[in-house]
Amino acid sequence: MTMKHLVRHAFDRFFRKQPPCAKRSFANTARLPALTCAASALLWVTAVMAAPSTPGLNLVLQPAAADAQGAVPSIDVALEIDALAVKKGATLLQINLMDSATVTSAKQIHDLQVEDAKGALRLTAQDETLTSSEQIRRWHADRDVQGAVKLRYRVAIDPGSPLNGTPMFEVRTGEGAVSGAGLAFLLLPDDSVERMLRVRWRLPAGEQGQALSSLGVGDVDSPRPLTVDEVRHLYFMQGKLGVFQAKDGGFVGAWTGTPLFPAERVMRWTETLHTYYMTFFHSDAARFVVLTRANPHNPGSGIGLTDSFAFTYGPATTEEGIQLLLAHEMFHAFMVDMPANEAARQSTAWFSEGLAIYYQRMLPLRAGLIDRAMFLHDLNRSAAQYYTNSARHGTNVEVFDKFWTDARFRLLPYNRGSMYFAQLDAAIRAHSAGKRSLDDLVLAVIAEHRAGRPVDEALWRKLLLAEAGRQAVADYQAMQMGKLVLPPSNAFGPCFRRVLRKTRPFDPGVAMSTFASPKKVVGLIAGSEADKAGLRNGDTVLKGGPGDALLNDPGQTMTLTIRRGAQTFDVTYLPRGAPVDTYQWEQAGAPQCDQTP
Repeated sequence: MTMKHLVRHAFDRFFRKQPPCAKRSFANTARLPALTCAASALLWVTAVMAAPSTPGLNLVLQPAAADAQGAVPSIDVALEIDALAVKKGATLLQINLMDSATVTSAKQIHDLQVEDAKGALRLTAQDETLTSSEQIRRWHADRDVQGAVKLRYRVAIDPGSPLNGTPMFEVRTGEGAVSGAGLAFLLLPDDSVERMLRVRWRLPAGEQGQALSSLGVGDVDSPRPLTVDEVRHLYFMQGKLGVFQAKDGGFVGAWTGTPLFPAERVMRWTETLHTYYMTFFHSDAARFVVLTRANPHNPGSGIGLTDSFAFTYGPATTEEGIQLLLAHEMFHAFMVDMPANEAARQSTAWFSEGLAIYYQRMLPLRAGLIDRAMFLHDLNRSAAQYYTNSARHGTNVEVFDKFWTDARFRLLPYNRGSMYFAQLDAAIRAHSAGKRSLDDLVLAVIAEHRAGRPVDEALWRKLLLAEAGRQAVADYQAMQMGKLVLPPSNAFGPCFRRVLRKTRPFDPGVAMSTFASPKKVVGLIAGSEADKAGLRNGDTVLKGGPGDALLNDPGQTMTLTIRRGAQTFDVTYLPRGAPVDTYQWEQAGAPQCDQTP
């Protein structure tokens, strides 16, 4: 995300109306600790409104104290939202029930109370399924609403919620901390108004932990007005946290739990790379936040957020792997997106994720933060995953349709995209006799975005034609249709050359539909590793399956919990097929290779 110039506005008046406690009802949440009148009043009195010249969005978060098991049972939320203009029956507030296949806390919201200057509002909720991975709940008011609206509610948190492989938006608690993205628990309007956000934390008495968000540590104001979507994509953490903060306060890293990798050292490395990115992108970004929490089911997954990003770690997470993940996710924070063409079922993950994979190793190498061996390791991992992927000839429409249901198609735009951009960089250099590169095209896209022009396929084709000629446009179209992308041997500079090596492709030994509902083993391949391990057609898979990390690591085994008749047992095997020829790169030993590409 390209950051706008800093804007600061004063907040100089308080909520003055304390809601009467007599109106509160906890009939639907008897199992939750009740809010006291004093706590309820505090949520309202301490919220502050923006100056009249700029609409405000004031947020107060009051997490409950962690229990003996380190779980935070609930968060009380109070908001005041300025500049609303909603007709009777139209959407006043909304939250996704499911976002990018991630289940949110929408169904755990209790005791919702909403009022405006005229008094309490009666709301009617309506749910709608937008896609197979997105569902939304909307609240409609019983009359017109104009001006500021106040709302408060409680979000219950289930500490036993199962871990999954979807984006880490959901509210999760454990080890004395709670975390989640705004889209998972904040009720917000359906509009495009930019509002100054003010975040205030009300922590449990005697709480020794810390609280922070994508905006920084503790109570904080947004440096500029934010859209509703930007607020939805803020991340929040509270409790027992590890925190690294740069001396100037511009970079913050935070983590829950106890990572086995050196978290503070990784955050210092990331701060240095962040400075390099600011130069590369010609950015004046003044603040950036990195957040991480444990997810042993899907470690190494990351999400780009507003002025920040978040990622997951597990017991096997390494410092090297985290560095490249951070380089990848931070690239997203600086780079603009190309919106997907949903009407045509055209995914643009090849653009956003392909660029991020390409630059996650290229920019740290240029900055001197990784060596050539680490660069090659990441390049060859990506190349092997692409060239041995049984879905490598999948079209862009297939990627759109199967992105959240099949890990092979989910990873395809990442790795194919990175090879495409290596091919394109070589084409631009050849077309310009070495005077221009992919860097220039990327900066041109950002310039178009900053000028207010749309970043879409039409712009991309126009830039391709200008930078590399008609063949570049043809190559782009071929990539979209699933043609194999093969960069030239010297695509990564004179220090590297392309070779063929034997690698084992991902092969679960069963049909991929095995891992979708009803999770019955089908299509077992005789003689496969799955067959050798004892899987049988008709077995029910109770737990486990191929996630992104498994496909990316050729040495990682897969454990499935199986039910066969009255028996329940685990089956562990290496989901790989027989070795095949695979394109890889190695160091070339050219004389000029004491310089980075």
